[in-house]
Amino acid sequence: GRAPHPLVISSSTEDDGESSGRGLLAREGMSEGELMMTIPLDLCLTRAVSQRIFGKSIVPDFTDEYIAIALLLMHEKIKGTESLWKPYIDILPKPEDVYPSFIWTEAELDMLKGSPTYFASISLRNKVEREY
Repeated sequence: GRAPHPLVISSSTEDDGESSGRGLLAREGMSEGELMMTIPLDLCLTRAVSQRIFGKSIVPDFTDEYIAIALLLMHEKIKGTESLWKPYIDILPKPEDVYPSFIWTEAELDMLKGSPTYFASISLRNKVEREY
């Protein structure tokens, strides 16, 4: 059947006139609080799914949810066209598109010294290194 509010995935969205990147948009007006869609939990990438695929010895309960999902995404990316997630993976931004500060060189990070972003970047880098 036809969804009550047809949706479209856009690679260019705006929020209050400012670019907000990729997003899911309703093609029709909606009321606040109105259900837009439902997604079955078994179709979601979660730590539990990662544990089911890799086992709790690889993805223990204390593993950060984002790390567990990243592991799933790498696994699915390797599967290529055999992956149910290929269309989603294909629209994810590449590192060079977002160039996150936690992968910057020390010289690049030094330009942020004195700002909260410097400490946030160092903290995130340390977290990724610890959990990876």
